[in-house]
Amino acid sequence: MSIKEKLTENMQLPKEIILNYPKLTVLGKKDITVENIIGVIEFDEDIVRLNTETHILNIYGLNLEIKSLSLDEVQIQGKIEKIIFE
Repeated sequence: MSIKEKLTENMQLPKEIILNYPKLTVLGKKDITVENIIGVIEFDEDIVRLNTETHILNIYGLNLEIKSLSLDEVQIQGKIEKIIFE
């Protein structure tokens, strides 16, 4: 564990802000918002691959759509079947 991680843990600071961890908000199986992304690597109706500071994030599903995209956040809708961190 790095000094930055220990400090974040001990001071109970939000890891997604201090360490740039991706923050996922999932609503049921139909809506996911991912914060702290660097960019979209791949997008199709059955997969969305996102680059983050710490992982490549693969979101698999059916009829996936990017509803909104900003510099560091994406909102995806569709039938979400699985989420895998590389």
